[in-house]
Amino acid sequence: MKIDINSLRDLPVSRQINLSLLPVDYTVPHSRVGGWLLILFALVWGGVPTLMFLSELNREVMGPETYFLLIFTIIGLGMLIGGIYTVSIKERIIIDQNTVTLDKKSILGHTLWTESLNKFAGVRAATEYHSGGKNRSSYTLYFIELYHEEKKKRIRLYEAKHSTNFRQLFEDYSRQLNLPALEGEEGQFVKRDATDLDKSVRELVAEGKLKVDFDPSRRPPEGITAEMRDQRLKINLPPAPVHPAGMFMALLFVGVFGYIGFFVDDASVFFGVIAVIILLVFAGALSLDRYAPQVLEVGRDTVKYYRIAPWGDTMEQTISTEEIESVYVGQKHANQGKKGVLVVSDRKTIKLAEGQPEETLEWIKNCILGIVAR
Repeated sequence: MKIDINSLRDLPVSRQINLSLLPVDYTVPHSRVGGWLLILFALVWGGVPTLMFLSELNREVMGPETYFLLIFTIIGLGMLIGGIYTVSIKERIIIDQNTVTLDKKSILGHTLWTESLNKFAGVRAATEYHSGGKNRSSYTLYFIELYHEEKKKRIRLYEAKHSTNFRQLFEDYSRQLNLPALEGEEGQFVKRDATDLDKSVRELVAEGKLKVDFDPSRRPPEGITAEMRDQRLKINLPPAPVHPAGMFMALLFVGVFGYIGFFVDDASVFFGVIAVIILLVFAGALSLDRYAPQVLEVGRDTVKYYRIAPWGDTMEQTISTEEIESVYVGQKHANQGKKGVLVVSDRKTIKLAEGQPEETLEWIKNCILGIVAR
């Protein structure tokens, strides 16, 4: 599979190690400008209050509020150390046909190790959701790493805040290093050998490389009804269970904001408007699950997922079975959203039955594999 480098030219990539020609000696970029700015900010943030505190020591009587200045000193010292660390760090990654070497130096010490390439379990592709912070928007980080059982020996090969060519790069790294491609959650990886990357699940099952545990005569999990129509299995899914904590938090916000907005004198009615909006969104989500049931249709040619709404079928997602390369239970992005059944191809990934119990998700996964591969 060829990678179109031109399509990546104008997109921000924070790290990309080119393994097309080994050995490679890669210097990890670190923002030294950012480090110096952090040092400068730390000196102002912590330095000025510290000088004020020291000047107060000359007085015979010191009020308790003086000691409050030490909070700025402690925080400033932490930022100063972080800035010095960023400025001082030097990190090299060396990869050849047989070994991986990490050489990292900073004010915290020197780390140097070399590990045989065959000690790595494979090349892992994953995503992480980052909520951002003040004055920064949230984002999803797409990364590819050389995965080792020891966390400190995992090597990031690629990082970016966009998904362009992400799966192509992932499979390309697997081929270049001749290591398995790993997807899913740790301890439950879906593993594909480098020689099987473009094979569908149907081909993998036919070759005995993927086991299928699906018995069509077995009764579906509670809440699920299934019927066969025109060689397609139609599965009606139950509403996703509402987490008690989520319901409590929604009702708590509605209650607090509603009380402030409508019953507290001199309080802005804006708080009450927010309460009504939250209530409508929450009620709408519950109504969608109750009155627009989820339906999954699995046939030999396609997997189709949609909702039956009063105005017709909606939110439809379809994927051809010939292009499905893996099916597993997990989150589409780590630390974001509920688990579902992920159906993955080079072109797209669709998430089915989000929020259903683990037993139901496993049954749906095996059902898809069993019908697609028959």
